[in-house]
Amino acid sequence: VEAELERRDRLPGQPGAEVADHDHARMQVLVWAKTRLEASDLARQVRAAIIGSPLAAETYAAPVSQYQEELDIYGNRTDYGIWYEP
Repeated sequence: VEAELERRDRLPGQPGAEVADHDHARMQVLVWAKTRLEASDLARQVRAAIIGSPLAAETYAAPVSQYQEELDIYGNRTDYGIWYEP
């Protein structure tokens, strides 16, 4: 959580940041697994990798669970905002 807060302090658009030097992308990550628990665990691993990376990234909302009845698989979707230098 502390790493995420530190990254948010550096995000363009925050006080003291240089917005003109960065572009922004909204990215949606959807993972699938055989069980809801596996999908949730995988989504947490993806979140940790994105938030823990050198990118200035933030989540926009809580993860959203999904179920694909025809394939009998569970999903988990999370939206991220990522700032980067072009």
